Amino acid sequence: MGFPPLLGPYKVAFADFELRPGAKLPKREVPVESDYVFVPHEGDVGQEYVDIQEGGSDRSPSPDQDLEANADKGRSPVRTLLSQTSFEEDQMRHESESHQRSVRASEGKARPAGEKLASVPGEQKGPAEKGESIPPPLVRFWYPTQEKANGSWFLRRWLPGFMYALGFANVVLWQKTFVKRTLMYMAGAIFHLYAYGISLPAYAGLQPASEDKSAKGKFPVVIFSHGLFAMRTTYSAFCCDLASYGYVVISLEHRDGTASASRYAEVDAEGRITHKYQFLTHLGYGKDAMEVRHRQLLHRVAEVRATLDLATALDSGLVSLADNVAGTTTFDPAWFKGKLDLSRVSATGHSFGAATAVTTCGLDSRFKACVALDCWWEPFGEEEYRRAAGKAPVISVHSEAFEWANLRACRERFTAAKRKAGGAIELLTIRGTKHTNQSDFALVATGWLKLLGKQSDVDPVRVQGVSSRAGLQWIQSNEGIDDGGVVHRCKVVAEDSELLIHGERSEAAPAARAKGS
Repeated sequence: MGFPPLLGPYKVAFADFELRPGAKLPKREVPVESDYVFVPHEGDVGQEYVDIQEGGSDRSPSPDQDLEANADKGRSPVRTLLSQTSFEEDQMRHESESHQRSVRASEGKARPAGEKLASVPGEQKGPAEKGESIPPPLVRFWYPTQEKANGSWFLRRWLPGFMYALGFANVVLWQKTFVKRTLMYMAGAIFHLYAYGISLPAYAGLQPASEDKSAKGKFPVVIFSHGLFAMRTTYSAFCCDLASYGYVVISLEHRDGTASASRYAEVDAEGRITHKYQFLTHLGYGKDAMEVRHRQLLHRVAEVRATLDLATALDSGLVSLADNVAGTTTFDPAWFKGKLDLSRVSATGHSFGAATAVTTCGLDSRFKACVALDCWWEPFGEEEYRRAAGKAPVISVHSEAFEWANLRACRERFTAAKRKAGGAIELLTIRGTKHTNQSDFALVATGWLKLLGKQSDVDPVRVQGVSSRAGLQWIQSNEGIDDGGVVHRCKVVAEDSELLIHGERSEAAPAARAKGS
């Protein structure tokens, strides 16, 4: 299908940025009570970022175990394999069920002495132990532009490269055996050919729009955190919609082991840059999976906060061309010197990324609003419920089929804590939608998702518009808009109300829908 026209009046440009390894950002200046430093569990062994040749984690269930586990559900081996392309939803449901069984089985029992949790890929013990922040990962800036399109089709590809196609193939075909790895490369090649012709609704390396030189000409900032099995371009439609109204949107490519593929740079002793890739680490459905997810959540939060540190350094003119080692698109840090409105910063994300955004807003007072798309609430710990409740206003936008008992219980717990603390929260559900509707896959892989039963019957273009407008209107209502500035007001569309359910859904609705979801 492809991407629909942008909602806002601006054209959109994009540029990648990755901070040179070893480069330091200015020390963060936020209230002490809002600060947080990620500290790994004692006894964990942090894994190095894995290159493409190194394969994934060995904690995944074997293919035979996975087929056996699905035999009782009446699935054939082929159906089992195909069903895994639903990306994160099945994984989250399985982890939730496994965690709940583990909790019931271990009630009143202490963890055996000496038993260690599984390590999180990319855990950086050195910086955490020294009280230093985790550096920002590779990010993509999406921003409004008034320049004429440069026509560089190659740079506008939705899928940045072949390694990312392999990353998505690795989500389905865990590279544990020679046969699996061979199939993974074949599937990656096919998907790369399919995605090669998909162009973004944005242009590479153009200068940002500038209405005037006054304070009103500054761009508010939105930081986007992706979900499980995704990467920095998986939510391009949503990010571009926000940018088309006058926002600078920064989408991360997390290095906590949850991205389908994440690119990172290394510098050798002679100063030469080498780019490598970290693939998704499969956790399996063990009893420790949710505890590992919680630590990944904290790692993600640290990366989001570091990304805002990067934006602050850009606005202050403290970042040079030499500091960017992304090497993919033109990006002049001077474009954003003095042009970012850091008094208006929002966090948003999808699924695990939504949980990341909510948690970040609870820990960092620089964030003024939060948009949570299909939030996966279950990795929250006690501290997240306590600290996030009274902070930035949150809108939670759900797809109708993304629901199970414990997810609902966690959401209701957060909602109750938020309201008790006097914090603003709004709950919306988009009728007839599924978890993939909140990502680009509903737009660029419509036929594949229909084949797998993972595509909703609602027009994905319409759903995308509803999601983008709901997020924009929430941000604008909480941050405000300066008349005559670069930001344009997102208008209410009456037809959106036909798809929206306000507040919590009824108890009976999720059970009734489960059979068809």
